[in-house]
Amino acid sequence: MDPAGMIVAALTAGAVSALQDTASKAVKDAYAGLRDLLVKKLQDDPKAKAVLKKHSKKPKANSRLLVDALRKNGASEDKKIRLAAKRLATIIENQSEEGKYSVEFHGDVTGIVQGDNAKVTMNFTDLADKPKKKKY
Repeated sequence: MDPAGMIVAALTAGAVSALQDTASKAVKDAYAGLRDLLVKKLQDDPKAKAVLKKHSKKPKANSRLLVDALRKNGASEDKKIRLAAKRLATIIENQSEEGKYSVEFHGDVTGIVQGDNAKVTMNFTDLADKPKKKKY
């Protein structure tokens, strides 16, 4: 992927992630940092700034125009911008690999429910209180 495409892909993923309530502070900060660098780089091109602003409101739209604007203004060759885009992409990738739940079992487990909004009824009896059945 060319540098401009990589920057826009990271920016898009960051914007989509940052809009979610579950987005971490690291994602939001990395996204804001990249966006701020781009705003500074595009400050002399009002059309490019407008495309960036539209992209932040609708991240999946205007990508092609933004790629062109980054190339035209040299943003795709800026080391700080490329580094910020790589950092954002790495943070998003690492968070998606972690998974939502981290479960460890130590010892015996009688019952477990994992998930969001689970409605479960579990009835447990102490097996030690019940008489054991004899095998004949």
